[in-house]
Amino acid sequence: MKQRILTANANMGIGFWTAICYFAANIGGVESKNFLKKHDQVLKTAKDRLSQEFINLGPGYKLTDFRVTWTSPLSVTVSGLASKDEADDSVTRCPNCNEPINEDMMFCGNCGQKLK
Repeated sequence: MKQRILTANANMGIGFWTAICYFAANIGGVESKNFLKKHDQVLKTAKDRLSQEFINLGPGYKLTDFRVTWTSPLSVTVSGLASKDEADDSVTRCPNCNEPINEDMMFCGNCGQKLK
């Protein structure tokens, strides 16, 4: 079995103490809500980066053991374990939908992709 640990990071791009002072000065106000929205955007950015890394591995991988770790109030790391059975390498797959195909097929039986 092939295994790879994938990680992605993102941060708010402002200093820690600047963010704490900014947030503390505006608790419950519009600015603190904007800070929390930015917090959510940072997490989404890290997840998107991890997803792209996973896609770049190619077909046949499964992502497990997904974790989110806030390394500070401003920075997040997301990680997961990508694994692929060695047997999957010997199976010919459709380049469009990743379904197993026979090498003599003209079209994929699942998605209709032209194979030859």
